[in-house]
Amino acid sequence: MFQLAPGTNFQNFLVKFQNTATDIGIMSDIAISRFAALAHEVRYKAFRLLASEGTDGVCAGDISKELDVSPSTLSPHLAQLERCGLLTKIREGTRIVYAINPDNVSELLDHLISDCCGGRPELCGGAANTTSQKSEMTNC
Repeated sequence: MFQLAPGTNFQNFLVKFQNTATDIGIMSDIAISRFAALAHEVRYKAFRLLASEGTDGVCAGDISKELDVSPSTLSPHLAQLERCGLLTKIREGTRIVYAINPDNVSELLDHLISDCCGGRPELCGGAANTTSQKSEMTNC
C-alpha cells in the first residue's frame, strides 16, 4: 500500500507526479524520433562523420563527398537529423555547415541509460560513466 509522507500535500504531490510522467513521456517521444533518424545508413554515417569532427562542423558539400552521396540525396537526410535535434546547421555565406549538437546527443544517451539494467546504470559500465561527464564531452 502506498502512503504519502506526513505533511505532504496530495495536490502538490499529484501535480509533481504528473509533470514528471509528462517529462518522461516527452523525452521518450524525442528519443524515439532521434533513434529513428539514426536508423538509416546515410544518416547514421553522416552523424558518425560529424560526431568525429566535434562542434566545429563540416560543410554539406564535404559531407556529400566523404560519404559519396549526391547533395540532393544527402540534403533531406541532414534535414531530418537537424529536425530531431542531433545536428545544428549554420549558414556561412553560400556554405551550409552542419555540426553535432552535443547537449542533445548527451541527453539522448542519458535517457537511454537511465532505465538501463533495471534502473542501475552503473551496470552499463563505460557508457554510464561517459554520459555522466557531460562537461568534458566534445565528441560523441
